[in-house]
Amino acid sequence: MNPPYGKGGNYVEYFIFMEEEWGRTMIDEFRELKSKTVIYKIPDLIAIKEKFDQKYEELMSGYNH
Repeated sequence: MNPPYGKGGNYVEYFIFMEEEWGRTMIDEFRELKSKTVIYKIPDLIAIKEKFDQKYEELMSGYNH
């Protein structure tokens, strides 16, 4: 693999894919989020854990050993 990973800089082709897949508005929102810092507090982390615990249970309920 090329550094840092994958194709390592196929930016033009990836931008075209992202624009077709998500649209220009979403790309702009993604770019804004790139520089945003989020500081999680304990209640935030508990809520995230509970959300993923629920998703795990939903997935496992449909899984037969």
